[in-house]
Amino acid sequence: TYSHRERITNYGHYNQSLAHPLGANFREFLLISQYTFKRFNFYFQFNFALYGDDTAMTNYGRNIFKSYDNRLRDYGNVTAQGIKTRFNNTIFCLSYIFNPQNNLRLEFETEYRSRTSFLASEKEIICSFGIRGGFRNLYYDF
Repeated sequence: TYSHRERITNYGHYNQSLAHPLGANFREFLLISQYTFKRFNFYFQFNFALYGDDTAMTNYGRNIFKSYDNRLRDYGNVTAQGIKTRFNNTIFCLSYIFNPQNNLRLEFETEYRSRTSFLASEKEIICSFGIRGGFRNLYYDF
């Protein structure tokens, strides 16, 4: 979808896709939930994607920097053809707001990622802890 014959004329910039980070040839489900109770904030995000990864010689649409001349065929393509890969990303964040004026908060976040195909299986858990602050400009002059 976003590739081209030359990698200089595709939908990319600085080796990053300008469209979706997964390129093309994927299905995705995304769920985001956030709840605030007094000064506690709970954030949950679940992302699941099923995509067809490229092989060494054939472009199934995953890498937009490959030439579209190496595609499998013009008609009869289906979503997630190629190396069928399942991707899962789950994030849970708990924060406590110390100062609501400048959104100063103490955060604890856990992220779980997994990618599975018949070639390989990767899993990782990332935990982070920090202090975050941010100024919000809420303009009501419209």
